[in-house]
Amino acid sequence: MAAKPAKSAALPAVFVGGVAAFSAASAAVKSEDGVVRRRFVKDLIRAGTWYKGDTAHQVPRERLDHWAATFGKMTEAGVKVPLPLGHTTDPERNRGYAVGMFVDDTDGTPTLKAEVELIGDDALSLANRTEVSICAEPKLKAGNGAEFTDAITHIALVTDPVIPKQGGFIPLPLAASRGGGTVDAPCFTMAQFSQESNMDWKALASALGINAEGLDDKTGPEAVLAAIKKLKGGDEEHAQAMAASRKEVETANARIKALEAGKAPEVPADVLDMSADATAARIDTLTPKIGPEAVKRFKGLLCGEAGKRNPLCLSRTAATAAGLPDSISKLVIDALGEVVAGPATGGKAGTQAFSRNVPGDKSNGGKSGADRLAELDPELNKKY
Repeated sequence: MAAKPAKSAALPAVFVGGVAAFSAASAAVKSEDGVVRRRFVKDLIRAGTWYKGDTAHQVPRERLDHWAATFGKMTEAGVKVPLPLGHTTDPERNRGYAVGMFVDDTDGTPTLKAEVELIGDDALSLANRTEVSICAEPKLKAGNGAEFTDAITHIALVTDPVIPKQGGFIPLPLAASRGGGTVDAPCFTMAQFSQESNMDWKALASALGINAEGLDDKTGPEAVLAAIKKLKGGDEEHAQAMAASRKEVETANARIKALEAGKAPEVPADVLDMSADATAARIDTLTPKIGPEAVKRFKGLLCGEAGKRNPLCLSRTAATAAGLPDSISKLVIDALGEVVAGPATGGKAGTQAFSRNVPGDKSNGGKSGADRLAELDPELNKKY
């Protein structure tokens, strides 16, 4: 799909992102007026290509930095960024304010995050059941005359930030101090939210020997984890199931495909390579539990080849965007880590003492057969 420039520079724009959970940044406290307050850190929007229908709109790292810097200037000028319940300027629906804004790229993808303060018991309860979407206005004029361009004016608490196939406009009321009335703001969403993924859960299910019928991005992770957990115990059933999975892993690896271009956040190749190295190291630690052959094949399945890495397997960002709780490699390795290793078989190396003593028998004075032979034949002891 060819990228087209957005034609909404003169209008506010809504970006439906922020799907990660609120992360508590402080304990709940009561102010002098008895109102409960608590601070959280929340992701707002990632750098990448956003869409309104087929129209592409680029949000580069530089724009995230601009939003964070502009927020700082607005704060100095006394302009607050509220957290309303839904896209509204109704003060009765406000549940708090943003108190800080910064760009974080520790996961490989620059992400604009905000430290927010939720105010009131009802607001704190929303942290466990809402997401956010932001409204960015092209121009904002503060009460003291200060002007800001491309500024985030509110962070809406919503229950449906991910809008499938979003292509229309969202009615947005404006405060009277900024002209009043209602405008239609273009609503942008990332491609992976507006299109279905093509993750081949059937291939992974086949590798684990479970029924693949009805598996998708919602049911697949739970079914796969449940199947792996059944392999715990180190008994015959576990050994047979692991043997079957080993035979299927190689063919499953060929059938599992990455999401089509544009359906997941772009993850740099070097980030995927580093994650693959770390994943391979974690799989190596499972050798005593699942055996070297299984380790080799799980590496191929989860790490892939350089230049052909699967972002869902190695990137938490790509996986959570597709609705998974974490990267597939972490989910699988964590589950395999619960497998109980079976008893060791084969010969033992090193010096061994042989004895025909019966446990509890004191007839030889508690000495091993080797010690008794040495006592009977001192010359033999000298030789050996």
